[in-house]
Amino acid sequence: MFESLKTGWRLVLAAMLGICAPSGCAENRLWWPFGGSASPHETSLTPAQSPPVPISSRAPADAIQTIHLVLEVSRVEFPVADSRHARNVWNHLDRLRIDPAKVSLLERNGIRIGVGGESAWMPLNTIFESAEAVVTREQVAAQPGLPVTIPLGQVDESESIFVHSPGGGLTGRTFHGGDKSISLDYAVRPELGGATDLVIRFEIRKDTGSMTWERQADGTTLQVPAIERFSFDELAAPITLRPGEFVAIGIGDTDSNGQLPGPRFLMRQGNGAKVETLLCITPHYFRTSMDLRPRP
Repeated sequence: MFESLKTGWRLVLAAMLGICAPSGCAENRLWWPFGGSASPHETSLTPAQSPPVPISSRAPADAIQTIHLVLEVSRVEFPVADSRHARNVWNHLDRLRIDPAKVSLLERNGIRIGVGGESAWMPLNTIFESAEAVVTREQVAAQPGLPVTIPLGQVDESESIFVHSPGGGLTGRTFHGGDKSISLDYAVRPELGGATDLVIRFEIRKDTGSMTWERQADGTTLQVPAIERFSFDELAAPITLRPGEFVAIGIGDTDSNGQLPGPRFLMRQGNGAKVETLLCITPHYFRTSMDLRPRP
């Protein structure tokens, strides 16, 4: 298994190095995702080049370094019968890496988030196997300027979702079609030893069927599909992962109300039985350097 993962990383590295042309890398600026909202039309944007970062002590004086971020996403689907085996994974994860008030709010909305290191994979894999869970893995290359989107299925016609607010109220909203997803804003922190900041958001997006004009980073204007985007912003969870760590996103114990965001996003009917989804997301980043000195 580890050899196949290594091979996959080599393919990702080769593909990403081919994306970043010398001219594009030289013209970019460092991108910081926090403090600005994501574009509602990001699905049709032209991918930007990777952002340059300060030169390290090992790089030539006239070289520029580029950070590439890839998210390894493990999607674990547990069959739900008399018991929920997915609950056992939280015994091996740290749930207190985000603000305690946010932990409580997420739990009330049927959502649980935890962090694990490399040592957590052995007991988790044992749980996956004993529960006969289906595990699929994919590698998603982050595109600077755009959040990473993880699809979670379609919205049922006239589907209602209820949210407990931080103040204690309960509000509901009905959606008429669209796609459920988790959106990840991110920032790589090389000054912190390669830590990665993530902001986890639950979103629903719907193609309106119309087009709109949008100005691009290079000053050009493109016509793109207009996307309605609804984000459960009160549930947005910021978290910082150290190198080698992963974040798990699943359903909490407060799942008696099936209309809460956790069950509505992470529980589905499959082949006549319920299926519970657990996401494990591991960020990986690497640098490439490019010598910008003119050739003789």
